Amino acid sequence: MTSIGFRILTLLAQASPTPVSRTAMTYHIWGDDPPETDALKSHIYSLRQALDKPFDTPMLTTITNLGYQLAAENE
Repeated sequence: MTSIGFRILTLLAQASPTPVSRTAMTYHIWGDDPPETDALKSHIYSLRQALDKPFDTPMLTTITNLGYQLAAENE
């Protein structure tokens, strides 16, 4: 896992089960200097590969038009 992936995971874990918006996540990772590309999407993809691919139930969920969240254990 990359350092940015770890920072994203930490942010999601601290907020769980509350979703974190893409805007808040981008600001938390890159501050006032976000990348011009959609780097967040690439990091989320990599994080999904680490968290979700080996298991039957995904932990990292996308909340449409809002952001991302770590699924609660009982969901």
